[in-house]
Amino acid sequence: MVYQSTDAPRDVILETGDGALALDVTDDKQLSALQGVASRRDTMTLAYAADNKTVPDELHTLSTPSGKDFKLILADGTVVWLNERSRLQYPARFGNGERKVSLRGEAYFQVSRKAGGIPFVVETDRMQVRVLGTEFNLSDHSGTRSHLTLVKGSVEVCGTGGGDYVRVKPGEDVSLNDDGSFDIHRVDTDIYVYWKEGYFFFDDTPLSEIMQQIGRWYNVDVVFDNPQAMLLRLHYFCKRSDGIESALNQLNLMQKVRARFENGVVHID
Repeated sequence: MVYQSTDAPRDVILETGDGALALDVTDDKQLSALQGVASRRDTMTLAYAADNKTVPDELHTLSTPSGKDFKLILADGTVVWLNERSRLQYPARFGNGERKVSLRGEAYFQVSRKAGGIPFVVETDRMQVRVLGTEFNLSDHSGTRSHLTLVKGSVEVCGTGGGDYVRVKPGEDVSLNDDGSFDIHRVDTDIYVYWKEGYFFFDDTPLSEIMQQIGRWYNVDVVFDNPQAMLLRLHYFCKRSDGIESALNQLNLMQKVRARFENGVVHID
């Protein structure tokens, strides 16, 4: 089994000092507790007030479930697209020092440049990324390799276990090895950020990795009845909102494997 479904919440959850809110189902009256702190642009976008000194000095946490991503505009103007099954912890407002957030899962960052060159730092369980103003995608899901893809600007990355920072250039993807070293490759950055536009997009990718992401998005078990099929490398493109059946039909059109969905489980023959 390359992916096992979970009983995790199915709503986008915002945790603040006053409790938790389901942002994608909560009406505007229930959001009154955020007045002056943040406002909802639409059901899947939340924007924070621009470094308002009256905003409580506290950490907020936003979590997404399977099948949903969310757009967040932080108090410094940084825009974050949080992919499914991900979690971002961040200050409700930033002071004059280092801007720091913590990520579990995957997110695309469009970091605003701060006067005075104040850096923006993203921490995960395994990596730390330091930037000034740039755009990049960072993925750090449990059970997969951590990697960062730089679209614009410049970033430095190091492992949380220590060591020197590694400078990354636009068009490069850097992945973390088990020994704390990094592999850096030139890549087509579109492959790593199409999820932000609502698509699965893979190029020359092992089928096991493709199915792991499909299983995570739809929150379904994925079983390879033919283990050899896990090694197949495919080009795959599909709209995520079309549903699990459409995703599997697209896979079957390639005539490389047979994918079926039975009793809540995806089988690959």
